[in-house]
Amino acid sequence: FKSATRLHREAVREAREIWVSLHKSHTSVSAIERMLSSLVHSRDAALSIYRRVVERYPRNGRLLYCYGRFLEEVAHDPAAAQRAYNAAVRQGLQGGLSSLDID
Repeated sequence: FKSATRLHREAVREAREIWVSLHKSHTSVSAIERMLSSLVHSRDAALSIYRRVVERYPRNGRLLYCYGRFLEEVAHDPAAAQRAYNAAVRQGLQGGLSSLDID
């Protein structure tokens, strides 16, 4: 679980760096390509870990919530994120979702 959230944070940070670089007038295309490649690697690694951990601990509401955030923020899959959030609520996280964070 810690590995997945670490990679989740890393992917969010990398996406932020890409956007900052795109706003600069002197960023090279090769630099953007390297950053995108790193982001894709982090996203794929986190997705793989999240899937294994969710499969192993399908009743862990906090894990399901964090997986939902990952699907929404990094994988850009709102439908799958909603399913993960719904599963988290079913596991007893009603009223506590807004206080959870991966940071």
